[in-house]
Amino acid sequence: MCRTVADAVYVLDAIVGFDGRDADATRKASKFIPHGGYRQFFKPDGLKGKRLGIMRDPFFNSVIGTVITQAFKHHFNTLRKGGAVLVDDVKLSNMDIISNVSYGEQVAMLLEFKSSIDAYLKELVASPVRSLADLITFNNKFSKLEMINEYGQDYFLAAQMINGTVNVEKQLRKIFEKFSREGLEE
Repeated sequence: MCRTVADAVYVLDAIVGFDGRDADATRKASKFIPHGGYRQFFKPDGLKGKRLGIMRDPFFNSVIGTVITQAFKHHFNTLRKGGAVLVDDVKLSNMDIISNVSYGEQVAMLLEFKSSIDAYLKELVASPVRSLADLITFNNKFSKLEMINEYGQDYFLAAQMINGTVNVEKQLRKIFEKFSREGLEE
C-alpha cells in the first residue's frame, strides 16, 4: 500500500473517520482518532525500545529456506537496527484452532469477505458486477486486463465456495475474539 511508514501515516490520516456504509463500526472507532491526526505521533526513532514478537509457527513452517525467509531476515535486521527488541518464536495458545483450514480464522475471513463484497457490489448503481460470482466471471472474461495469470483470484474463489451464514460468521468471530484476548493480547 505504501513505500514507507511515513507514507502509511499520511494515508491513514486521509482514510480514517466516519463512513456511512459502515456507520456502527466507524462511529465507535472515530472517537479514538486523535485531534490533529496521526502524523503528530510519527517519529523516525519510534522503534527504539519497542518489543515486537515473531511468531514462526505456523507462518514460517512452509517457507523455511526460501527467498521469503531471506526477506523476513532482512526486515527483522532492519527493525533491530531501528532499535526494536525482537522476541523470537512467540507461541500463542489456541493457534492450532485459529489456523485450522476447516473452521479457523481463514474461514471466518472468507465468510465475512463474501457477505461484505456481495453487499457492497449490490449497492453499486452502474456496474454489471453485482456479486462475488459476477466479479469472478468478469475477471475470467478479462483475464489479461485483470492480470489473472500474475495475481490469480484464489481468495475470491475460496470465498465463493464457502457455505455459511451470518450466524456462523458471528459465532466464529466471538471464538476468535476470545482467542485473541487469551493469546495475542495476553
